[in-house]
Amino acid sequence: MEHGSDRKTRVRRGARVWLALAAAVFALLAGSGLYLAVRNALDERRQQAAKQRAGQEFSRLSRCLVADTSPGATVGQRMRWRVLALASQPPEQQAGTAPSQWPGRCLPYAERLLTEARAAGLDEVAGPTAMLVQNKLNPEPRLLFDSLWEAAAQHLPAVHSDDEVPAPPAGAPPVLSSLKPVFHWDTVIVPLAGFSQRFLLPHAGSICSLRDDPPPHALVLARISSPPGVEGGSSLHLGVAEKGAPSLVFNWHAAAWRTDTAVRVGGDRTMNTYARADGSFVVLDREKEKGQQGRHVLLRCPAPSGGAPARECRREVLPLGWGGQFEFIDDHLVWRQAEKLMIARLFGPDDNLGQAVDLGSVPSGGWAAMSCRSEDRIALLYRTSETSHLALAAAGEWSTLRPVANGHSLSCHRHGATVTGFVQDGAVQVVQTSCTQASCATRRFPLATAMREHVPAQLEGSLLFAPRMERSPLHTVQVADLDGKLLLVWSHGETGGLRMRLAPIEEMEHAQDVVLFDPAEEHGVGQTHVVQLIQHGATALVLFESWLKSRAFVVDSSGKATGVGVVVQK
Repeated sequence: MEHGSDRKTRVRRGARVWLALAAAVFALLAGSGLYLAVRNALDERRQQAAKQRAGQEFSRLSRCLVADTSPGATVGQRMRWRVLALASQPPEQQAGTAPSQWPGRCLPYAERLLTEARAAGLDEVAGPTAMLVQNKLNPEPRLLFDSLWEAAAQHLPAVHSDDEVPAPPAGAPPVLSSLKPVFHWDTVIVPLAGFSQRFLLPHAGSICSLRDDPPPHALVLARISSPPGVEGGSSLHLGVAEKGAPSLVFNWHAAAWRTDTAVRVGGDRTMNTYARADGSFVVLDREKEKGQQGRHVLLRCPAPSGGAPARECRREVLPLGWGGQFEFIDDHLVWRQAEKLMIARLFGPDDNLGQAVDLGSVPSGGWAAMSCRSEDRIALLYRTSETSHLALAAAGEWSTLRPVANGHSLSCHRHGATVTGFVQDGAVQVVQTSCTQASCATRRFPLATAMREHVPAQLEGSLLFAPRMERSPLHTVQVADLDGKLLLVWSHGETGGLRMRLAPIEEMEHAQDVVLFDPAEEHGVGQTHVVQLIQHGATALVLFESWLKSRAFVVDSSGKATGVGVVVQK
């Protein structure tokens, strides 16, 4: 039989065991809590340290890729500007900082950023970084760079490390980055061979003139009013006119009329017109009588007086034997007689045709003429499909025609004129022939020197540098002489944007490209196409197409490019 003292002893002993167990459990729980607390504290410290290191690596990556992250443009845009700058930089100009290795030389910073972002548990930063690392920092697509910079701004501390980081290549936005479309993509401007620099937009049924006083430049469009029953459209031609004169248009071998009043002028088979600032005009007409060969006449029509219709035009029959093709060049009439090119002033003694001057022998076949004027000098460029010839007049005295390089543009200067064009003898070359009254000098520049693309090794195979279309450079380049300097405007590859160079032809090889317009700003990738370049004194009007829309700008002899808008005249 158990005694009471033994029972008490057993109870006390059990209580001590339970107390010991409870203490052990408590101690275990307390130790576990302390361990977890310590571990969490250490993990948080490690994450904070990783986050700090990630901020440092992002700072290095940012300085290596774009350097300038000030507001005003996205990182993707800044990357694109640097790529455009590299696209035309030859390897010999890439010494020193070796920008040809950009952006690949920034990859170690991106890889370390990825490691630290993962260690810090920053999935928002690690995600776009991983994709950029996988693509070896290929500048496309640009949205990845923008996503990383946005995530870094939200989740990474702003840390700046003082260690040396290689700087990125220089880059700047395209000069005409905000240029708005002005015409439909297939618009063609027909330049006027005269004093006033007006243009014809046949499909738009408008006369276009370049307004440069006062600034800014603008293309002023005036709708063409047509007489009842007279067809306009693409068959229209714009006559020659002095500055301040009304505009006349005509259909080949049909009527001519004033565009502002729709009043018909001259005969019924108009070949060309010339309008004077006093409101009078001259019409070159072909009269055809039954059973006889047609003859050409000049109809000299006085200006209307006091709103009354113009008086009857005075007829001046042109001499027999003249050929069938005539051109009005400024205030001169040009024609080919047999194998000779003839020229005469439209307004000679008593306002009759002046004495004909023989400019020399010319090739047979179809031809066209263009001219320019500077002070008291006039230049005439006679062109066939394969040849070009130039004649100059000073104080009314004409030189004979001299062969020049096949001309695409003509500009006049104080002592003579310059013809700019292309020759293709193996490689395509730009050729400039500058002539005075006494002699001519020719200079050449290999077009491939400007047109070649220098793709950085790190970017080979990138969509940004897709191979250009296989076609002649002559379809992508426009040239002109601006006050003694050669102007090149061209589309640089499939995605290299619209570019230009302006320098004397002897210095053109080392001249810097100016990126004018980047179609990738609107659609990611895309190509520009130069439609037209029209000489306008010491400036050039350029029309180019991008994404089925045409844009226009003006370049002056200082190299300043200015966008041109459209003003519709009421």
